[in-house]
Amino acid sequence: EGVLVVAMGSADSTVKLWKFGGEEFACFQTIDLKSGYCFALKFFQLPGCESVMLACAMDNDLIHLYAKEEEQYVLVEKLKGHTDWVRGLDSIREGADVLLASASQDSFIRLWRISPREQVRAQRSFEEFSADEDIVLEERVFSVTAEGQQFHYALALESVLQGHEGWVYGAHFIRQGDKLNLLSSSIDKTLTVWTPSESGVWFESVRVGEVGGASLGYYGGKFAPDGKAFIGHGFQGSLHLWHQDAANGGVWKPGTIVGGHFEAVRDLTWDPEGRFVVTVSADQTTRIHAPWPRSLGADDEAVTWHEIARPQVHGHDMQCLSLLSRYRFASGAEEKIVRIFQAPANFVDNLRQLCEIEDDPEGEHILKTTPKGASVPSLGLSNKAVYNVEAEGATTKH
Repeated sequence: EGVLVVAMGSADSTVKLWKFGGEEFACFQTIDLKSGYCFALKFFQLPGCESVMLACAMDNDLIHLYAKEEEQYVLVEKLKGHTDWVRGLDSIREGADVLLASASQDSFIRLWRISPREQVRAQRSFEEFSADEDIVLEERVFSVTAEGQQFHYALALESVLQGHEGWVYGAHFIRQGDKLNLLSSSIDKTLTVWTPSESGVWFESVRVGEVGGASLGYYGGKFAPDGKAFIGHGFQGSLHLWHQDAANGGVWKPGTIVGGHFEAVRDLTWDPEGRFVVTVSADQTTRIHAPWPRSLGADDEAVTWHEIARPQVHGHDMQCLSLLSRYRFASGAEEKIVRIFQAPANFVDNLRQLCEIEDDPEGEHILKTTPKGASVPSLGLSNKAVYNVEAEGATTKH
């Protein structure tokens, strides 16, 4: 419907849903979980109707599914199967179905398929089956009311992916053409790419990571938007980049990337076009990292990663991050507040020159309407706008 909705899980055992009304956010629903924590949230649209579903990863081994009916989200199903806390969720459309991936501390990733059904198959007793009738497994079906109609969906466990030897913290889907990939990150110091075969069986196609050392493994990992690179972020502030070999798509090579955080990097997100990365950490900072391409000669070019901005220097440990657009993001810290940040004009100028960005309509709008820069006041948690003041003889500096 073109309305921005934000879902937030908190240590107070609630999930709050906020809607942006044009000028300010308003909380329109609070889901009381009674007890426990919600570790991950994921919105996705149900196929065949306009209803939106919210998946919640819980600390009681379950995944709660809430469907939007009218203006409220209603619990319609609980997915059981994991034997430890569920730490990560992701979803993707596959034809007429939705695939939901859940990563858990039991070292497994489970794939759930949500498929539309025309009608609910009624249960029958043994006497109602004929002698020559095929036996079909009973489906778990839930129903959703939207647009005055009732839609039915079947739930099925697609696959259980086993390969990690420790807690699995994250899962991230990406589609490259007709090829579907799933990236999982684990505390066992590995990142694994899973791919379905032609018969539909998922297998481990790529495994990368660290060997030895005192590292505590990976807190999470994300594919670049084009699927040709991915970054893993660790418990000790490290970032690790791998990119796909141009000549051989099955080979992934490690790349050089910037560090800087000195505590666990708890969340990471890519720019929608893959031009930069935003990270948040327990060191109470939000940082932006970008590649700097430059020519070294006639046919030689080098690309190195650098920290280009630190938009948030906070007083609380950072916890989560979501990029709303190229120049706007929301972040949450251990303070019960979600803050939304807008890039100033000088960041747009610097990013365009460093990353050689040309087609940037959102940046053009920012240059005309937003302040020139931002500053962090002493003992403050929110940045203050710095407006452009024309100075005689001013020169451009970077």
